[in-house]
Amino acid sequence: MTDQWYYRQTAAEFGPYTGAQLRQLAQSGRITAATLVRPAKNGDWILASQVKSLWVADRPKAARLANVPPPLPPRPSSSAARATVPGDGQPVAPARPQRKRTAIVIGTCIGVALLVAGLLVYLAAGRAKRALAATAGASDIAEPSPVAVAEQAGPSPAQSALPANNPAAGHGGGLSTEQIVARCESGVALIKGRVSSGTGFLIAPDVLVTNKHVLSHELIDLVEVYFPSAKAAEQGPFKPTLLLDDEKQDLSVLRVKTNLKPVMLARNYQFRRGQEITVIGSPGLGGGALLQNAVSRGVMSTEITIHGLPYYQVGISINPGNSGGPAFDSDAQVIGVVTLKASEKEGLGFCIPVAEVRRLRDRLQTVTQHEIDLMQATHRLRVTYRSIALLGQAYKSGMRLYVSAMQSAIDQQQGPDAGLSAVQDKVQSKLQSIDHVLLGVLRSEIPHITSDPKVSEPTRQKLADFWANYLEMKSYVDNPRGSYLTYQAKCNELSDSHDRLSEAIKAMLGLGDEEN
Repeated sequence: MTDQWYYRQTAAEFGPYTGAQLRQLAQSGRITAATLVRPAKNGDWILASQVKSLWVADRPKAARLANVPPPLPPRPSSSAARATVPGDGQPVAPARPQRKRTAIVIGTCIGVALLVAGLLVYLAAGRAKRALAATAGASDIAEPSPVAVAEQAGPSPAQSALPANNPAAGHGGGLSTEQIVARCESGVALIKGRVSSGTGFLIAPDVLVTNKHVLSHELIDLVEVYFPSAKAAEQGPFKPTLLLDDEKQDLSVLRVKTNLKPVMLARNYQFRRGQEITVIGSPGLGGGALLQNAVSRGVMSTEITIHGLPYYQVGISINPGNSGGPAFDSDAQVIGVVTLKASEKEGLGFCIPVAEVRRLRDRLQTVTQHEIDLMQATHRLRVTYRSIALLGQAYKSGMRLYVSAMQSAIDQQQGPDAGLSAVQDKVQSKLQSIDHVLLGVLRSEIPHITSDPKVSEPTRQKLADFWANYLEMKSYVDNPRGSYLTYQAKCNELSDSHDRLSEAIKAMLGLGDEEN
């Protein structure tokens, strides 16, 4: 292992460190498997998980005490009067002399006594609450709605063991990033579909929220939900059920059967400019690779209204795959949902305010099973429409490429077949790759959609016509036939039919102009 290592946190670079010092950073949790590191100043950045020597098994306690590595060197600073820990930028207290060990032991005993006293108060309060509930009449029990949502009263006992107010944590007097992640990451989910992926998080037992656009091209039956930071037995995959869609606010709610605890939602949150936030999500690296539950830090930048809806602009670059993830404050409470849909500018990140999530969670208390069934049917219908529209648009372009190639050959005093031969293999190869993702699923889905009584008869008929028009375009690309003029006429006819049917179905489904 080289003795010149650097690592990157957000936009800052730290180093150099020896191999032993880098390993100490990994063992302390300052470097995670998703942290970018590189050997030497000009080396290539790689994931820390690829440096196998960082992740060695812990030695026995006696061995650790006998061979404690030297303290890490501070990050270079313009002021020699203040020592800092690399990556934190917070003052480091000088090491305590050995003679003060007694004072530390006394302080620890006091802390344990306070913790025990607090636990006794907590148990007594629980007994009192149960006794009070036992005296309540049966008339006080409300009839349950189809979706039971219980708000988490507070952190679990394991979570409570984390300091609630740590002045040295660097989050405005709250928890450190490490503590926030330890408390919350098991409730953050990776959502994987056929064509996309995103992030979500538990807002109540068995209830998960994400961005609606993460699911807009996904049949729910084919979506899988994972919890990458949970124990192995609880990571999944889980099969979700759609409960609610909020088309306007770009939020969806799923039911996922799991024993994992939900995260906390902030109450009555008021925007604070410059407030530090922690974001957990699973951005993509391209080629299907993901950074599962990667951690980012930034600040609340400004409030903005986009298309009449409130958003927080945040000082974090949001990438595909982060959508639907939680943004935590220094008390490990969610204050926003990360979204890409609000941004048309690369590098700008936005959050949907947590108040919208609480509103949606409250809506679950009154939703009926009929409304859930109708919402699920509508989602399925819209995904099917989008898939046919995508395939039809691709084959429409394929027919036009054939016409253009034949016309070019004719202009060069060649037969149209010469132009067709020049592009046919390439066009069909591209279109078959799209078919591979969408066509098989659609062939099994169309019969269910076109016979679903929850879908109106006019909509079912239009969708059947849309599907038939796509299949005819596909046949003319897979097996071009006729003369140049008849093929050109058929291309125009099927293209016009595709556009006309697409617009009609969009109107029936209440989809906006952005659907193409």
